Amino acid sequence: MYAKSSSWDFTALKPNGTIKWRTETKGPVIDAVIGKQGKIYVTTSNNTLHIFNQDGTIEHSVEIHGANNLAAGSNGEIYVSANNYVDSKSTLYKIDEFGNIIWEKELDNHLTKPVIGEDGTIYISSFHALHAVNPDGTTKWNLDLDETEVPIVGTRPPKLTSNGDIIVSMSNKISFISKEGVELWSIIENGKDFSEPEPGKDGVFYFTKENTLNAYDSTGRNKWTYVLPSGTYIGYSKPTVLSNGYIVVIKYTLFEDESTLLVFHPEGFIVGEYSFRKMTSPLEGKNHDIYLGTKTGLISLSMLGEGEQPPTGEEPTTGWKQIDGKMYYFDESGVMKTGWLQSGGKWYYFNPSGDMVIGWKKINNKWYYFYSNGNMAYNTTIQGYKLGKDGALIP
Repeated sequence: MYAKSSSWDFTALKPNGTIKWRTETKGPVIDAVIGKQGKIYVTTSNNTLHIFNQDGTIEHSVEIHGANNLAAGSNGEIYVSANNYVDSKSTLYKIDEFGNIIWEKELDNHLTKPVIGEDGTIYISSFHALHAVNPDGTTKWNLDLDETEVPIVGTRPPKLTSNGDIIVSMSNKISFISKEGVELWSIIENGKDFSEPEPGKDGVFYFTKENTLNAYDSTGRNKWTYVLPSGTYIGYSKPTVLSNGYIVVIKYTLFEDESTLLVFHPEGFIVGEYSFRKMTSPLEGKNHDIYLGTKTGLISLSMLGEGEQPPTGEEPTTGWKQIDGKMYYFDESGVMKTGWLQSGGKWYYFNPSGDMVIGWKKINNKWYYFYSNGNMAYNTTIQGYKLGKDGALIP
């Protein structure tokens, strides 16, 4: 394990937590990745990319103005996002394993951490856009994410789903984008602050917002929402999805120094709680162990492994729930929803028994059509019948 400290050095730790080596970097560490050959690439705030050998010696140091976040390619190449605020320039660099610059591409300001698709495409966010760059440095596509009446502030690093689609969040918007660069759907809530989304298993992804943890599927439907008590906050915590499917977030309580690591089952209930003073975002190691920095030092926690049974927990009482093959929705008080519901910018309708309507439904003497995922159809033609902008059948 490798770690940056509050001083100007980079540290390697043994599995038992003792220091293996520590090397001075002459500047605070920003980011680090491990390359194909086991070399460690580290950016520091003094405009430098360092290439470490596994014994802690520095093989090369490369000057890159504004060097920031890193990503490692499958063929040994390294991608560096650089934000040079002096010259108001942001650049994506491709560098070989020895530190030689292969190409550089100037993009919009405020570049985030790049991510690499299975076909080698590099995805990177700027202040209000998402860029797709081919491995040779040419543009694949650019997508403006600010085409809305709601002001968008700041774009976070993109995340890739298992089928290659992209999820990216801003302060008040989450967008689901195809690998061809088409925005398939989005969630917009003015005045809210979404965390970075984190893909999980079976196409589900998770994000925090204020005092809630939210699970959505790839169609944009809310599967469940866990609401924490008033006075607590997890909106600053990016979810971490473990290899066994569990979700980990950090809960903060107002005016208290202590914070709590919450471990959620994929179905939306808490299976573990661990309290420490001032935690960093958790990182999963081997055997499902969790590492996190605290005020008193680095902590290692042993999590549940594949196939193990979680501790007894309460089933979620909020959000979407599938029962006997039918979908239901429970509000924040655990009350089953009937009638109309707007969720994620989509409209749904529930029968008096609580099950979600699919297909044609007559409501207050008007006919509506609901797709197989429950979304109400509107401004379209279904089976030869025209539906208006409110979804009602046009006579």
